Amino acid sequence: SERGMISVYEKLNEMPMNLTSWTDTKLSGTVNATKAGMLFTTIPYDKGWTVTVDGKPAETRKAFEAFLSLDLSEGVHEIRFTYFPEGLKYGFMITGGSLLLLLLLYILKLTSDKRRMRRKIERFGRREPDTEGSALHSQDAYTRRISS
Repeated sequence: SERGMISVYEKLNEMPMNLTSWTDTKLSGTVNATKAGMLFTTIPYDKGWTVTVDGKPAETRKAFEAFLSLDLSEGVHEIRFTYFPEGLKYGFMITGGSLLLLLLLYILKLTSDKRRMRRKIERFGRREPDTEGSALHSQDAYTRRISS
């Protein structure tokens, strides 16, 4: 019913968190808890969230199987929420390793190509120059093969 929703909203809004700063991955604010209880947020629960209360790590849990919440003692508290997606660190490491491997393969290919080119140049340089003229000499060799 509408009245029930209004009473739930009023109850949840009794001790709101006042945001002092926020970015894409961080939220900071204060809350004045008149009694100990649970701070319920509308932030979807995810393992990537870390929370500190008064500078100390706080344990988070799921509320209603969907939302991020934590227990608070009575008093005024400075709360900071920080989000770092689970698996992002490993993704960066895999991407970095792949890029390093690709760079290594590229360097190996370059050095292999240089060695191959040096060998070709060395082989070409060892051939004895044709004293009779290359075109005439090769024509004689061709003629000798045919007449044999």
